[in-house]
Amino acid sequence: MKTIVTSLVALAVAFGIPLSAVRGSGEPAHELRPATARIGAGAPVAYFNFVADEPAAEAEGPATLPDVAPVVRSPAQAAKGDSCGDKGGDCQSKSSGCKSNSCGSCFVWDPWVSFEFVNAWTKETRLPPLVTTNGVPGDDGVLPTGQILYGAEGVCDDWRAGGRLSLGGWFGPEKIIGFGGKFFIVDGEKSEFAVDQTLYPVLARPFFNSSVVNAQDSLIVARPGTRDGVIHAQAENDLMSAEAFARVLLHSEARQRLDLIVGYHFSRINDSLTIDHTMTQTGGGFPVGTVFTFVDNFATKNEYHAAEIGLWGQYDCRHLTLSLMSKLSMGNMHQEVAISGQSTRTLPGPVFTQYNGGLLALGSNLGTFTDDKFVLAPEAEVKLSYHLTPSADLTVGYSLLCWDAVALAGRQIDTSVANTPTVNSTQLLGGALVGPNNPVLPSIRDSRFWVHSLAVGATVKF
Repeated sequence: MKTIVTSLVALAVAFGIPLSAVRGSGEPAHELRPATARIGAGAPVAYFNFVADEPAAEAEGPATLPDVAPVVRSPAQAAKGDSCGDKGGDCQSKSSGCKSNSCGSCFVWDPWVSFEFVNAWTKETRLPPLVTTNGVPGDDGVLPTGQILYGAEGVCDDWRAGGRLSLGGWFGPEKIIGFGGKFFIVDGEKSEFAVDQTLYPVLARPFFNSSVVNAQDSLIVARPGTRDGVIHAQAENDLMSAEAFARVLLHSEARQRLDLIVGYHFSRINDSLTIDHTMTQTGGGFPVGTVFTFVDNFATKNEYHAAEIGLWGQYDCRHLTLSLMSKLSMGNMHQEVAISGQSTRTLPGPVFTQYNGGLLALGSNLGTFTDDKFVLAPEAEVKLSYHLTPSADLTVGYSLLCWDAVALAGRQIDTSVANTPTVNSTQLLGGALVGPNNPVLPSIRDSRFWVHSLAVGATVKF
């Protein structure tokens, strides 16, 4: 009987059963309470019931207890256990305690935050021919023989710096449901061009003249013996994107998991083009010293509101984690195009006159135009994380985000004839329109737009 008592005492201590439950007297032992078993750190919790079926014998001497290390709880752990309604169960950590039944009411929020430095590259903005010089002597920059100095190519396609901030967390240590957000922004990209008669004696603004001329034409900005002039152009593009999403575990194995992503996606893409020139008469049909200025401005705004859905997979290999993400956003793109222009003539004296409209922005297409379109925006990302410490990762990744309909400034120029700016010259310097209605914007013209990004950063888990 001594051996039985000793065994029960040893089991009681090993499984956390109060020693008072093991009677050392001759009184019958009552049914013992369930006790939480701790079998190694983070081991599953087990419950055991012991029922005495016979009176316990008199204890012949003090029982020899096995060597069992006591559970030491820090004040923080004790407080956490109490907040979970701990009644002697183990709620010391998120990884083990709050998975036990005794802590079923425990709320765990496992947050993380990540910041990445981004090097981004966006799709180029295509422009029509905007500035020309002589291609052959005497052509005054008129296409198709004129030599194109600016336009007929893509701009705003250089690499640019940016940043991506992500944050979120998991509910519970099992990481079945999580929520997060992401904010992505890149520097505005500018493409500037400037030229004067010291570089090219002949400078011109080419266009197809839909008036009675009905042929390729040009506005001469500089030509020896006629005018001195300077032309300046600037194209600019910037973008930002923000998301709020939920991640739900779909499948999990030893070192891999697959999550469903659902959320909300917002993005804004702004694009603009301004081209202006100044020319001073040195001869010809206007009084010497007369100064003309022309300014054309095209600006677009694109705001995207969409729902997103996708998959997020992870594979762990020792100190590395490979993440793959693919998702699709579906929603409304609100587009706004603003076209404005201005021209002036200053005669010697001076006599100053201002007109509404430049060269490519005239009375027939001035104004603000809006449209709403259903747009798809697929996105893909691959990221490699190195676990520097249990709570800090270093990351490197690549991502691609694409929108299938974006209004870009260069596309809003009327190029209805031969992909050349099309203008009815009767409207220049405030003239009344006679003949075809050019330039005109019958509807907002779309382009596909995408951004590649290479990112290096860090993630901190709290």
